[in-house]
Amino acid sequence: MQTFIMTTNGGAHPADAWSAQTAAHIVSMIRVDNSSTSSDAKLARRALPRFEVDLADALERRYESHQLSERAALAERDERLNEALVQHKELDAEVALVMEVAKKTPFAAHFADPNTQRVVRDIIQNHLASAQHIERHWHCDRKLAANERNEHVDRFHAGRVAVRHEEPVSMTV
Repeated sequence: MQTFIMTTNGGAHPADAWSAQTAAHIVSMIRVDNSSTSSDAKLARRALPRFEVDLADALERRYESHQLSERAALAERDERLNEALVQHKELDAEVALVMEVAKKTPFAAHFADPNTQRVVRDIIQNHLASAQHIERHWHCDRKLAANERNEHVDRFHAGRVAVRHEEPVSMTV
């Protein structure tokens, strides 16, 4: 498993940064033997970077939509800070996007596997939950800086929610 860390000091991460990290995390499930001279390994080495960029591009608009939705919900009511992180209902669409991009690669069979799709779903869910949680952090921080404290801001500030991460299923070429 690889750990990806995004840092910021001035607001939530932009959607393109999130989608790039998700794409990198998904692509990290594929291992290519860099010492192999086989045609499959050569093809995989060339396809990986393109797959990662295409994946990030495909997910970016969806991530932006999720972020804007969370910001709007927070702007309406601070109670949102202490609600459970959303189990996104649109994950079928995101997973389908990944499968669509993967179909154009030598990794299509790997991504057609239901176990791989489950891991892709978990990665996307974790990243969307992290993005949602970070939106809540910044909302809380802005409220505290503006001295707009209330019970919801104080409770969120006192106890931060952890986001779970799972082991990915890898493929070796």
